[in-house]
Amino acid sequence: MGEADAATVARLLDEGKLVVVDFHASWCAPCRAYSPKFTRIEREMRRAFPDAKFAFVSVDIDANQEIAREAKVRSVPTTVAWTAGRSLLGRRKKKQLLRFSGDRSWEEMVRTFSSLLEAASRHE
Repeated sequence: MGEADAATVARLLDEGKLVVVDFHASWCAPCRAYSPKFTRIEREMRRAFPDAKFAFVSVDIDANQEIAREAKVRSVPTTVAWTAGRSLLGRRKKKQLLRFSGDRSWEEMVRTFSSLLEAASRHE
């Protein structure tokens, strides 16, 4: 996991990965509490789904306002998961699979991300 911008997210989607984004801000106290759990859940999901194609990245909304605006981030932390899809006209687009704002309990995060990656793995 690492800091990302719109180009990084686009590249990961082009590689066929499920991209899970933690939108945060340096001034946000709840973000600082959520960030270590986001890092930990990525490690747990890598152990549980070693063959799945996914990436967990963080996006600072102040440094990357364009992607935050595109994702309609209204509060932080906000977590969004995208995969590459196609429009009716065949153009590539991001398909949103998950979205939540705020912190979650560890148990809820494990359930949420396990379900997400199980579903994504069935569609690979």
